[in-house]
Amino acid sequence: MSFHKRRLPSLEDLKKAYSERGKEALEVYRNADALIGPKESSDFINEIFETKINADISAVLVLLNAALAQIEPETSLMKESKDLNEIIKSLTTKIK
Repeated sequence: MSFHKRRLPSLEDLKKAYSERGKEALEVYRNADALIGPKESSDFINEIFETKINADISAVLVLLNAALAQIEPETSLMKESKDLNEIIKSLTTKIK
């Protein structure tokens, strides 16, 4: 098992790479086990990829809600899923 650490360049260099090549330029930092470098650079990486994480969570919740609706529409799980719908709405609003 290996531990992948990446050294972060300055925030200015990251922004330049992002503006030239988009998320592809930053993908190497996304899968690292540890990031070493300026906090501002680390925050920028997290900000760029946070939206995708929220989108993935939202997609899973939408699928879960649909599956619950197909099982038995009148079960107590579906009644409780009103909270789930609120979570989905909240997440999708943040993504937009």
